[in-house]
Amino acid sequence: MGRDPTWGDIKDRKITAQLSLVDAVASRIRPSAEGRMPVVLVKGGAGSGKTTALMQLAYQLHRKGSHVGWVDRAANLTSGAVTAQTRQQNLEAVFVDDVNMFTRSASDLMRNLNDDGNRLVVAAIRTTRQSEIPAGFPAEVIDFDRELTDGDLKNLVKALGKNALIGHLKQYRSMQAKVERLRALSEKGLLAAMIEAVTGSTLREKVASEYEDLGKYDQAYRWAYAAVCIVNSDDIFRQIGISSTGLLEVISNPDSPGQSHRAAIKGLQEMGLLVAMPGGLLRCRQRTIADTVVHTVLTKRLTELETVMTKLLVSYAERACHIHDDQHSDRRAMIRLLSHNVMRDFGMPNEAARRTYQPESTGLIPK
Repeated sequence: MGRDPTWGDIKDRKITAQLSLVDAVASRIRPSAEGRMPVVLVKGGAGSGKTTALMQLAYQLHRKGSHVGWVDRAANLTSGAVTAQTRQQNLEAVFVDDVNMFTRSASDLMRNLNDDGNRLVVAAIRTTRQSEIPAGFPAEVIDFDRELTDGDLKNLVKALGKNALIGHLKQYRSMQAKVERLRALSEKGLLAAMIEAVTGSTLREKVASEYEDLGKYDQAYRWAYAAVCIVNSDDIFRQIGISSTGLLEVISNPDSPGQSHRAAIKGLQEMGLLVAMPGGLLRCRQRTIADTVVHTVLTKRLTELETVMTKLLVSYAERACHIHDDQHSDRRAMIRLLSHNVMRDFGMPNEAARRTYQPESTGLIPK
């Protein structure tokens, strides 16, 4: 609960409920009378079900024999590389989860992938980032910030029941009572609704409680979790993850990694707070959770935030200061950390930001 879906979840339909949102997208992917395939842009708030719906539809097309491509942050490719690989593989359809990760080149990417109507393109974007797509861009837009149907809500309740996650909803005896409770919760977003339905706690309460519980362990636990959430946050850093080696360097800085640092990273994975990805990257279990940690926990713990931001900046600066390719992931991270806008978005006082830029004053690097 409270994690991004996997392809295994999508194949096993008892885990992920099929919602009418998928049908809404499916109804827009047909070719025009002239045979041109569309660009479909799915917009919605954080945790609104965009990723799950796109994965379900992509899997449906794959099962029907279509040659389908999937692009998300794990690809770590430039827009040009995505277009080139799409053409090389002669894909019939491309799904892009969080197309806003390509920032100003997002609209050009969708246009190039569509190839003048020769290829279906379905892309998801957060409502708060839709302004990055030029007005008048030729796409079918579907809004996921809509009320769920009775059928959707019943399917969600059934999925929770099948997976022994009925949790807090158990106190509501009839299916209709469960549906009405879930309907009320869903006004906060699908992810937040599911978490509260199962645990009885709001998303913010659950995230804050998990972070507070880490105080029972070595401080490296909080440093590691905070660092990964900052890196994952769509609002702040916008990267898919950080390597386990890189995370070790960050949390141990200025010292060499020790057993306590390795134990913290392993412990966070065993708790399910961090997820290991192919290639050795670590990420928070869900981007919306990473955003919530950043905005509702770290912004209230400015001393801890300053420490972690300084560790991140020093570590990335040491790795990237001699890299001249602005597309290199380490250099992009360093540039982002050097932006005063990042500090301002966190609400860090000016003096704290200055200390972060002068880490010798904190003892994180030798004077």
